[in-house]
Amino acid sequence: LIGALDVERSQAIGARLLPEVAARRAGSVILDLTGVDALETEGAEALMKVARAIQLLGARPILTGIRPALAEMLVKRGVELGGILTLRSLHEGLTRCRTA
Repeated sequence: LIGALDVERSQAIGARLLPEVAARRAGSVILDLTGVDALETEGAEALMKVARAIQLLGARPILTGIRPALAEMLVKRGVELGGILTLRSLHEGLTRCRTA
């Protein structure tokens, strides 16, 4: 993902992604945040809803590339990431998917 993530964009990502997760019977879905330069609280919460929906479809959501400023913002705003695997880099996410 690249650029700003607000509620509308997070919802649009979910609208496009979730049918593909089901159709492809995905085992894992990587949401790479390396290129995200702005994330509103509501956008982060909407993205977490997408991650939870991925779980409900039987796939494992993996968040990668959370930079320090983004991590600090998520913690300050109380965005709950419990139960969602977070890894440092897209490389680590891909490695985890291959070994699972």
